[in-house]
Amino acid sequence: MKTSTERMIAKKDGPIGWMQFNNPARHNAVSLDMWQAVPEIMAEFEKDDQIRVVVVSGAGGKAFISGADISEFAEKRSSRENILEYNRISARAKPRSSTFPSQPLQ
Repeated sequence: MKTSTERMIAKKDGPIGWMQFNNPARHNAVSLDMWQAVPEIMAEFEKDDQIRVVVVSGAGGKAFISGADISEFAEKRSSRENILEYNRISARAKPRSSTFPSQPLQ
C-alpha cells in the first residue's frame, strides 16, 4: 500500500491493517507529512471490508511515538496562518486513529 510519505508504512494482511510510524532516528516523532498520511491510510483501511482491526506501531524498537517533530516548528509553525494549518492537519489524524472501525463489529 503506497502512502504519501516514506515515514509511514501501511500494509494489509488479511483482516489486519498495519500502520507504522517510520521515523526511528527521531524516536518516531510525528512530522507534518506523517500527520497528513494518517487519515489517508485509515480511509484506505475503512474502504476495505476485509480489514477488521488496525495495528499501529513505531519503527526502530525504541519508541512508539515521541510526540510532534518539533524540529519542523520553526518552518511549519512560523506564522499564525501556518500554526492554524498545522493544527488543522494534525487534528484530522487524531479522530481517525481512535474511531476505527466506523461501524461496530458484527
